[in-house]
Amino acid sequence: MLHNCALLLLLALTWPACGQMYRWPDKDGRVHYSDTPPPGVKARQRAGKPDDARLATARADLPGGRFHPEEETAAGVVCGIVLMENRHCAAPLNRYCSLDELVKGVGGNGAIALKRDPRADPNYRYRVDIRGTALAISADARKPGLAGFFSEGGAIRYNARGSAGKTDRLVKDGANCQGFTK
Repeated sequence: MLHNCALLLLLALTWPACGQMYRWPDKDGRVHYSDTPPPGVKARQRAGKPDDARLATARADLPGGRFHPEEETAAGVVCGIVLMENRHCAAPLNRYCSLDELVKGVGGNGAIALKRDPRADPNYRYRVDIRGTALAISADARKPGLAGFFSEGGAIRYNARGSAGKTDRLVKDGANCQGFTK
């Protein structure tokens, strides 16, 4: 009992140190949080620290159900990996390729490789998981507020609040691995 009272007293004394948080969107529509707003920017004061769920919810969606540019790039990489796996690995090689092989060149052929190494993407961490005859590709956001993407088979799914899985919403459009919509 005494331990709980001491903990509550400590919490009450440290709460004011949290200070106020400010929220503001930048010119690209991304929402930022700080203890002080930038000069000349209209900011809304918020109490406490934002958590990932609140940040993802606060993120303003682009018109027409479009994804942000970083998210569209991630969906495009997932789509490109799916296409390469189906066209250059599954049928001709009778197996799936690792992400390392897709970057270096399928079967040692540098002409059949991803144009850019997705592992250098500062916004997303990409994974190709091969389990027997099943293939799962994911793009997990490294930064809060970006949607995560997942593909198992061909359809791409997304989760606006983080890592995506096989039960999340389907991405619409993007037949040529670009122009994805929600």
